[in-house]
Amino acid sequence: MKTKMLNLINSFLLLSVLVSCGKNQVSGGSQSGQFPMPPINNNYSTATGETVWNEVKNWVDGSSDNLQVGIHGIYLTRTYSGAINVIPSMCLKNTTVLGCSNPSGCFKSTSVGVMKGVVQMSSSTVLGITTKRYSDCDITSNFSLYTKASNQDLKDAVNGKFGQYLIKSLTQKTGSIYKVYFGSFQGSTSPASYAIINTSLPSIVNPTEVGSIGGGNITRLIDYRIVQ
Repeated sequence: MKTKMLNLINSFLLLSVLVSCGKNQVSGGSQSGQFPMPPINNNYSTATGETVWNEVKNWVDGSSDNLQVGIHGIYLTRTYSGAINVIPSMCLKNTTVLGCSNPSGCFKSTSVGVMKGVVQMSSSTVLGITTKRYSDCDITSNFSLYTKASNQDLKDAVNGKFGQYLIKSLTQKTGSIYKVYFGSFQGSTSPASYAIINTSLPSIVNPTEVGSIGGGNITRLIDYRIVQ
């Protein structure tokens, strides 16, 4: 009986350490190689107009990217309808966490090219409570080759598409962050939707946000990490 009680206490202590470490890891952002994220709400600008749009257009169309050989990245995206009240924490590689969200995608930059792989997770259960962590990006059994030219969402974010008509003159820039606006009909000068592109991040995680003005769905990059 005494041995069982000691084992039970030890199990509780182990679980407490796992959850506590996970919370510290997420809140502190100490994951090795973390890429600093820009502010979620970007309501200011240092430059505007068609010249700014030309800058981001050239980046989207250009061949350069922020993906040196050897980079292994994971990212988390979410689509919201209405106000964003809860921002989830992405599961990381070196920490076991209770209640984190699986990465939306992963990739590895190799000498052959950028490979979009399949997210692999690992988990452990103590006293019926399951914790999990990101394990690896499988580019061996299931993967696809990524190129900037193949990122249709990124192209649409700078050029517009059917139902979203580009308003070049309203384009805003703050550092490496560009905000492009679209009208609901050709020739419109009143924005109905927008896209945000961050050229300091790899093109594979861009656009970092797309949404409607005055309500509707918002798709946002929540987190992006370089892992080892």
